[in-house]
Amino acid sequence: MKSVRPASTEEIDEQLRELAEQLTRMDQRLRRLERQVAATTPRGWECTVCERGWVSARGGVLSCNRCSFRRHL
Repeated sequence: MKSVRPASTEEIDEQLRELAEQLTRMDQRLRRLERQVAATTPRGWECTVCERGWVSARGGVLSCNRCSFRRHL
């Protein structure tokens, strides 16, 4: 049987640094993608009352930008 040499603390530290850098890059990419999605989607959801407007929440009130739909949260 072959003996397994335990990793040195320097090797472990280097692996941790590489993983931290990779995580930072992935987080930056995720934020970029979230900004792209936010820029191309409306701020709310489609109104089920008029089916033409968008419902959004402002100050505890849900309201449609086309019809008279309004609900308090």
